[in-house]
Amino acid sequence: MADGIGVSNNWQRTGVVSIVRPARKPDAVSVEKDTVIWRWIVKLPKGGSTNIAFAVGDEAAAQSAQTDVNVTKWAARFNSCFDACKESWENRWADAFTPGNKHFSGHLPILKSNDAALIRNYYVGIWTMLALERTQFPVYKRSFVTSGEREDGTQYYWDASMQATTWALLEPIGMKVTLRRWLVQNPRSGQASGYALDLRSIKGFDTTHYSRINGYAFNACTIFKTVDEYLRVTKDYAFLDEKLENGKSVIETLDALATDWETLPKGHNGLANYGENNNLLECAPAYINCVPSCNAQDIWMMRQTAKWYARHNNMARAKELETKAATLLPKVMALYKPGTGVWNTWQLNGKHVELRHCVDFIYAGNALKRDISATQKSEMISFVKHELLTRDWMRAMSLKDSAAINSDRPDHGPMGAYDGWIPLTVNTMWNLGDPDSAYKFYCRTAVVTSEGPFAQAREFFGANRAGYDAPVRIAERQGCMKECISGVAFSDVVITTFFGFGPEADNARILVDPSTPRSFSGKLSNIYYAGNELTLEAGPKGVIETSKK
Repeated sequence: MADGIGVSNNWQRTGVVSIVRPARKPDAVSVEKDTVIWRWIVKLPKGGSTNIAFAVGDEAAAQSAQTDVNVTKWAARFNSCFDACKESWENRWADAFTPGNKHFSGHLPILKSNDAALIRNYYVGIWTMLALERTQFPVYKRSFVTSGEREDGTQYYWDASMQATTWALLEPIGMKVTLRRWLVQNPRSGQASGYALDLRSIKGFDTTHYSRINGYAFNACTIFKTVDEYLRVTKDYAFLDEKLENGKSVIETLDALATDWETLPKGHNGLANYGENNNLLECAPAYINCVPSCNAQDIWMMRQTAKWYARHNNMARAKELETKAATLLPKVMALYKPGTGVWNTWQLNGKHVELRHCVDFIYAGNALKRDISATQKSEMISFVKHELLTRDWMRAMSLKDSAAINSDRPDHGPMGAYDGWIPLTVNTMWNLGDPDSAYKFYCRTAVVTSEGPFAQAREFFGANRAGYDAPVRIAERQGCMKECISGVAFSDVVITTFFGFGPEADNARILVDPSTPRSFSGKLSNIYYAGNELTLEAGPKGVIETSKK
């Protein structure tokens, strides 16, 4: 800027200018290519410290002059502004855990435990969620974006689905309003809505009928999963009959999502073709076409929709969906490779290709957990423990996968993992019969939170990046964002898996596997459900409900 100190950035976000100013004048300023370098020369005594502070503001380009006035003022009285900001965030944090608070329409459970790593991951997950709250978008005044580094108002369905229970507990009103927009989107769209919702848009949707998937293949199952969890956590069953912007009811839309696979192109044995690399993992060239993960999710969605129809006393449609799921089941199970713990895909070229990736363990494992044999469960867990888990993190893809040499993105390749994969893998390990290993792995990953909230991905680096004890950091390549809403899954898994809060659509139970011994002791209180505040206590004898008010 004109004074030779302030920095103006107008290229990162179209139509927006960001202005940054240091609270203390640098000793030297230089420009290197498109980067401004501030330098301070500071002498510290042994054990001494100093602070380098700066203020930043951004606004529409037309208001850049006023933004600069504000930033200059904040920088000049930095300490008082910083203290006010700190107090504001402390109040927001308190609101998140307070029943009847004035900011959120709900609240989150309070966790107490003897395990510091459990506590750390749970609360850093919530910190990640609050860091991604936005209050300026018209869809709803309290929304959660995927990452602050993406285009304004971007909310990816896949990422957001991983915080579904936490979202339903903290902001049920806003979640319901947002889901009304999700449910009218075209899961096969080739437009931007084929990947994410634009929170700046309050109406409209793509009505084109596409013969194949053009966006993300996981749209149907992740939208479905998020709505399903909202319904089960809030018991807002009237939502099922609500008419959406497109004239269809919510339950009709769930049915359409669950059976969307029926009109997709088919491959071997009638399995649905879920597209190419850009529709699936984007960096795994072999992970294409008739993949087990999405086909398995079709079975789960049809079974779950049948439960919602049963609640509506539409037993005929419930039975039809159960029959469809039963017919598809052996075709998907045939993709399992006996003795290995991994799954195959049928590619359209006729090749039966082995996949050594966490996404099939997660999505096929959970969808088919009642169908997979004890032997298969043991093999799948062994695969994950021996080929994916490391000391502090995990590999999304095994180093033994045939595509590993060509798959170098930190989120889905062998040299790192998308942050959301860790809690989802933990949940599946638990569900397939190894809760102790799942819990221990979850706690080991707490060391990565020294860098800040959960990110899009973490990568292994250095000479030992292929080793079990490979050092790990927030990914510095392939455009990975420094925070991501999928990290809230670290909180979700505590609520839904470790403490087993998982109400069923048929009201058969609230707690999942409460008799399974827990390898930790803890209490989760203020879980709002059906008009009551539940408290759950976990320990060596399992989980019990100790209070209700």
